[in-house]
Amino acid sequence: YTWRYAVQPYIKNTGVTRCPTFERPKEPMYSPCGTNNMDARTGITRSYAGNHIWANPDFGPNYGTLAAVTRPANIILLMESRFEYPDMGTWTLPWRADWARGGGGAYTSHQGKVNYAFYDGHVKALNPCSTFGQLAWAPGSVPADDFLWEFHAGPDSNILRGWQNECKQIPEYK
Repeated sequence: YTWRYAVQPYIKNTGVTRCPTFERPKEPMYSPCGTNNMDARTGITRSYAGNHIWANPDFGPNYGTLAAVTRPANIILLMESRFEYPDMGTWTLPWRADWARGGGGAYTSHQGKVNYAFYDGHVKALNPCSTFGQLAWAPGSVPADDFLWEFHAGPDSNILRGWQNECKQIPEYK
């Protein structure tokens, strides 16, 4: 059961979770790990994902409350996604959706930009590769403010640099 399924009783509209320009709007949810069965039964299609730091507590520290987010205007909450997973993280930025036009990336883009919603409620279109920022912090330190994925010590800027370089090779993000 995913966050998308959990919010449906409040939203009451599965169309909200689908981008109008998504290439496969009626494709059923499928996940090799079976996490999206409830989404599929409810009629939720793939199109949006949550940042892994809240959408999947197994992939990051448990922050407990929204107040724990120290930079709400600079931390991604939701993003457009071509994959069925309810959560996405930095490791997914170099992924390619082979079926997408031109070998597109994991994130649905509009002229090279993806719509991201942030913890403070604002939405901004950004090139996915730019969400890494300059990666100017030492491994194990707190990320710089231009890193839009996490706000706690731990992300290794050296590993992220490799993923950022791979992301820059995806034609639609150039």
